[in-house]
Amino acid sequence: MVASKEDAEDLTLEAFGKAFHNLGSYRPHYAFSTWLFRIAINHCIDYLRKKRLPCLPIDLSPDGNFGEDFSHALPSNTLDPEEIIIREQRLELMRTLMHRLSRRNRLILEMHYFEGLSYEEISREMDVPIGTVKAQLHRAREAMSAMIIKTGAGLGLVSKDRSLPPA
Repeated sequence: MVASKEDAEDLTLEAFGKAFHNLGSYRPHYAFSTWLFRIAINHCIDYLRKKRLPCLPIDLSPDGNFGEDFSHALPSNTLDPEEIIIREQRLELMRTLMHRLSRRNRLILEMHYFEGLSYEEISREMDVPIGTVKAQLHRAREAMSAMIIKTGAGLGLVSKDRSLPPA
């Protein structure tokens, strides 16, 4: 019932304690095991009720009155439809601009940002020194930033350090 061995052991001991304390309420015409089992079940149910997180009904106003819908005031961790479309448009723009880059710049950006490779991994993959990877990645970012600004789509897309935003 409680999905935790430690909690189950604690509750078992407490249930036996309750049974011992209430031994006077046991009626011999019932099986002792049934009586003890019922005490254990009720104790677990009480424990789960106390452990349950408080819930806030979405149709209950802050002053405690029912009837109005306050679901719009509940926070959400998902994007609204407008934000989804803006994100899709930005991703499409990024893909379009990526294809305008030189093959080498596009490759190094893809390896670092889309494949998540470290400088060392890119260095091994391209068989170039780490310093070269860093320099080429910097130049690729600069080229991408320049294209974003040139298209006029840079508003909110490029941070102060002119690096690319997370996808």
